Amino acid sequence: MKTRIITGSIFALIMAGFLLPGYKFPALPLFLFFLVNIFGGREVYRVVIAKFNLSLRGLSLLWSVIFLTALIPCGGNTLIDRSLAQLGIFAICALTLLFFSTIILACIHGTSALTPAVAVNSAGLYTAFPCAVAVVLLTAVPDGFYWLLIAVFSPWVSDVSAYFTGFYLGKRKLIPQISPKKTVAGFIGGLVGTMIVMAVAYKFMVAALYGSGSDSPYYTIIIGSFIGAILSIASQFGDWLASVIKRETGVKDFGTLLPGHGGIMDRFDSVMFTLPATLLIVLLLAAIK
Repeated sequence: MKTRIITGSIFALIMAGFLLPGYKFPALPLFLFFLVNIFGGREVYRVVIAKFNLSLRGLSLLWSVIFLTALIPCGGNTLIDRSLAQLGIFAICALTLLFFSTIILACIHGTSALTPAVAVNSAGLYTAFPCAVAVVLLTAVPDGFYWLLIAVFSPWVSDVSAYFTGFYLGKRKLIPQISPKKTVAGFIGGLVGTMIVMAVAYKFMVAALYGSGSDSPYYTIIIGSFIGAILSIASQFGDWLASVIKRETGVKDFGTLLPGHGGIMDRFDSVMFTLPATLLIVLLLAAIK
């Protein structure tokens, strides 16, 4: 427990050091997600490759670098035009790599390797796409720095709320075949807790950026609650998917880089889902205004 607390405290300070100055120095959070993509992608590759007894570490590097295509500047008259154009470039490059590398792997290892090849490439996309979304949030979305913070910290709010609710009220198991410790009460607690925190955070964010009279307070609370609900669900789905991958590959943690916590992906598994969910929320809000 002591090791876990010390590691968690150091990790929180490092995260704050990369993210909080990002408003004036966006290169810092961009570099953070570059590192997450490289080291997190390597961790996922390690467990998936071991499962299928393949040796393809060079492909991991390609997936780790290809997310940089999201940095290519794109014009556009609207937020939706710019952000979708950047993700479109990334998607074209990613699908091209996915297609050709899958064929090459199947040719090298035989047709029986087709399923493992798809799994290995999906592992690369699992980290590369969300990190590309982080780039888009910072470079193509107005006030994207604040949205990035919401995407990164909402899983923590959801996890803490779910933990304490599940600890005190959790009786009925939610998905015992995937994660025996998850409870229905924990899921609801994470959902409600994130809705409350995001309602307050979004209200202050709107007031700070656009003035207190820009929107009705009831409207901002409703929108903030909606944001919290979507991000909590996305966060918990991300956690469940990571549990499925680890259970299927027979590992307890993705890595050992963070003593007491596991690897990078053990800390960012939920963020891999809240990042795309946040971009979808931003695009939806931009479309209805």
